[in-house]
Amino acid sequence: MKNVTYNRGGDNVKYLTDQQLADLEALLKQQQALFKKKKDTLGLGVPIYQMVSKIISDEQKYPVINPSNGVVVERTKLVPKPFMCTSKDSLAVWTWITNAHHVNSGKGFFGSFIRA
Repeated sequence: MKNVTYNRGGDNVKYLTDQQLADLEALLKQQQALFKKKKDTLGLGVPIYQMVSKIISDEQKYPVINPSNGVVVERTKLVPKPFMCTSKDSLAVWTWITNAHHVNSGKGFFGSFIRA
């Protein structure tokens, strides 16, 4: 599969496959059509942020002990893929992208805070 390479600032290289790029472009068109219908942007970016987040992240499983019964359950968290760890800027972008859906949806503390 051919990769699409984006260079920014000379030191950061990000890779998207042709399929990932096509999927993102299709989702963007879908969300643009929804915007034309609704004329409201609240939440329209959520699926896009989530898709990009999946591309630039890996899932990492970790155990959590339930304090009330001692049962160990497995949870999953997102961690940056290695190419997102090449600089402080890359990690900042990863942190922003993986959390932006909270703000864009207008839900929770940050969603409310940013709109206040």
